[in-house]
Amino acid sequence: MGMLNDSIDILVRGILIQNGKVLLLKRTPEKGGGFNLVGGHVEKGESPAVGLAREIEEEIGVKVESSEVELIRVVYRTKETSSPKLHLVFWVSNWIGEPRNMEPRKCLGLQWFALDELPFELATVAG
Repeated sequence: MGMLNDSIDILVRGILIQNGKVLLLKRTPEKGGGFNLVGGHVEKGESPAVGLAREIEEEIGVKVESSEVELIRVVYRTKETSSPKLHLVFWVSNWIGEPRNMEPRKCLGLQWFALDELPFELATVAG
């Protein structure tokens, strides 16, 4: 009937832009390789914005106010092999601190990319 079931995964991603460039994380091969926006899964009891702020601090070590992020895109994806996923993409205009790689087991490094020069190996949530 088109209703969302109980086993849906909610994922959040943050778009951080500085000097006209967007921050992307280079994932390890075990995490699929390629580049992705900062973010991850929302935990039980968390709002998506609070989950994003937590993930940003865990992954890149900067502080973000959950009240200051702006939801800009929602993508619903289904796969035969896993539960459905709801991707929420947020604009993150302010943060405190300098982004750095806090999870070297999951991430090979951080890189700023010009919006017209995004890497080919981009893990997309464009729908």
